[in-house]
Amino acid sequence: MLEVFRAETYQGDSFYQAKTDFQNQARIFNIAAFILIAIATLIWGYGDLLA
Repeated sequence: MLEVFRAETYQGDSFYQAKTDFQNQARIFNIAAFILIAIATLIWGYGDLLA
């Protein structure tokens, strides 16, 4: 039971391993955020033209 409370048992992967595991997910979220910001900017700009 004492093994559960040791700090090194919480971290199984190294930083490099975590980075490579989540690199594609971060790239997808960055692309999605860029697309949403671009669409919102176009809608906002078009709304200013109508007013």
